[in-house]
Amino acid sequence: MFVWQLAHQSMPSGAVLHHRKMANSARCELCGAENDTWRHSLLDCTMARCVWALVDDSLTEHMSMTMCPDAKEWLFHMLETLPHAEITKLVSTLWAI
Repeated sequence: MFVWQLAHQSMPSGAVLHHRKMANSARCELCGAENDTWRHSLLDCTMARCVWALVDDSLTEHMSMTMCPDAKEWLFHMLETLPHAEITKLVSTLWAI
């Protein structure tokens, strides 16, 4: 369910909540970043970076090198370029964040 929400850009990030008029701004509640997108919430936020610091460097480097603006495109790229074990680790860590 989580991956489906991420791929369809319905994960409740600050930008999505602001677009739906459910929040006053798209600001990240954790670190105060101006635009809380899916990428910021799951990869770039201070809290997310602390979690990713515990994962293999090769996986985090590969994720950060892929600069797809669309979540679905980013997920498909990860599925095409990573082995199954790494995909499992990626998805479970994204869900935990």
